[in-house]
Amino acid sequence: MKAFEKLEHIQSNNNSILSIGLDTDLMKLPEFLRDDLNGIYSFNCSIIEATSDIVSAYKINFAFYEQYGWRGIEILQKTKNYIPSHIFTIADAKRSDIGNTSRAYAASIFKEMEFDSVTLCPYIGVDTILPFLEFNDKMVFVLALTSNPSSNDFQNLMVDGEPLYIKVIKKMNEISAEENLGFVVGATHPDDICKIREVAPFNYLLVPGIGAQGGSPEKVLQANKNRNIIINVSRDIIYYDKTERKTGILGRMKEVLAGYGNHEPCGISKDINWQGGGFFKYHYLEQYEDTLHNIEFSQEERAKTLFDKLSEEGKTEYLMKYILKFETEGSPSILDIKQFENPFEYKLKIISNKIPCQTSSDTPLQKGNGEEIVNVDLVETFNYLIGLKINKYKFIQDNGRKYVFVFGERDNRNTAIIWRSIKDIDLAKDKEIIDNVLNKYNSDEIFINVDSFVKGAKLIETEFKALMGV
Repeated sequence: MKAFEKLEHIQSNNNSILSIGLDTDLMKLPEFLRDDLNGIYSFNCSIIEATSDIVSAYKINFAFYEQYGWRGIEILQKTKNYIPSHIFTIADAKRSDIGNTSRAYAASIFKEMEFDSVTLCPYIGVDTILPFLEFNDKMVFVLALTSNPSSNDFQNLMVDGEPLYIKVIKKMNEISAEENLGFVVGATHPDDICKIREVAPFNYLLVPGIGAQGGSPEKVLQANKNRNIIINVSRDIIYYDKTERKTGILGRMKEVLAGYGNHEPCGISKDINWQGGGFFKYHYLEQYEDTLHNIEFSQEERAKTLFDKLSEEGKTEYLMKYILKFETEGSPSILDIKQFENPFEYKLKIISNKIPCQTSSDTPLQKGNGEEIVNVDLVETFNYLIGLKINKYKFIQDNGRKYVFVFGERDNRNTAIIWRSIKDIDLAKDKEIIDNVLNKYNSDEIFINVDSFVKGAKLIETEFKALMGV
C-alpha cells in the first residue's frame, strides 16, 4: 500500500485528522522518568498506547533524539517501531542537501527506518527533493510557510508579484504527483492557507503550530475548506495535565468535542463521555456562494437595473434560473457548463473588492476597474449544489491526467463523483481506471463530467443544468 493510501485509510478508519508530535523533551517528563534516556521511550510508548485510536499519524521530530547521539537515534527507531503499523508516520527531519547526500538521507529514512513520509526544506533547490521522490510509494512534505515568528523574513518575499512560498509550491507541483507531495503550512497563517488552496487544491497540508505557537484549529479548518489535511499537535497534548484541563488545547478539544456548552458531541474524549475516536467534524463550503455574490452580469443596462432592485435572495434565484440559461456560453464572467472538459483550470472574471494594483503581465487585476480573474473550484461547487456530505476524496494521476474522486452521501444514498480532464482521452482505458477505484466502494449513484463508458453514470453537466433550472 502506498503512503498516500495508508493515510487515507487511517483518517477514514479513525475518523481523525490529528497527528501527535513526539517532540519529547527529557526535562519535561515526570520526574521518575528523567533518570536516563529510556524514560523518553517509556513516555512515548504511553502516549502511543493512549492515543492510537484517535490519531491518523505520529510525527517524530528528529532533533529531540539526535541531540543524544547514537543512543537518541536508537530510541527514535524503537519509538517508530512501537507505532502500530496501520498508522501513518512522519519523519520530521527537514532534510535538505544536494545529490548523493539527499539520496543517502532518503535511503536512511525510507529504507532503513521505514517511515511513510518526511519533511524537507526546498530552498537549496529541486535537485535536493528529487531523490526522495524516487521512492514513489512514500510521501514528502515540503516546507512552504512555517509557523515561527521570523518565517516572513524569506518565505513572504515578493518574487514576480507572488510570495516566495507560492513560487515554491508551484515549482514542487511541477515535479511531483499530488499523491506523493504535501506541504508544511503553519497554523499561524490561516489567511495564507486560502491562497495556498488556490494553487494546490488537492495536496495534503501538514499543519503544525496549534496551541503553544498560537494557531487556531477552527480558523485553519475554515480556511482549508474540507481538503486533505493533517493537524499536528505536540506539546499541548503530550504534556497535558488533567488537573488543568481547561488551560490546555487538549482540554479545550475534549470539552468542545465531547459536547460541553453549545457544542455538538463528536466523541473524542475518553474521560468526558467518550464514544470511540474522532477529531474534528467540520464541513464548510462557500465557493459557490462566493461565486454567485461576486459574479459580473451582462452589460445590458436594463437587466442590470432590474437586477439591482431585487433582494439578495431574489438575485440568486434570478441568476440561477434565468441569466445562466441565456448568457453562460462562452462567457468569461459567468459559469459556462460546456467548458467542463478541463475542470481543474476553470477561470471566471469577477468584480473584486480589492483595491486595483498596477497592471503587469503577472497580475490578473486590471488597472482601475476592479475586475479579477479567479480559479473556480468546480469540484466543491458541485458538491455544494447537490448537498453532498463528503466522506472521502481520492486523487489519481495517470500519465499526466488528473482524476478526482469524491465519495459522500445525500438523501440516504452513497454518491460517487468523478472529475477528470478529457483532452485526448482513451475512454476504454478511462473506464478501467475509474472501475478499479469504484469497485472498492458501494455507490448508489455516480456522477461524471463529460462522456464516459462508466455504466450507469450520470453527467455532471446535466445535473448542473437541472439544479440551475435550465
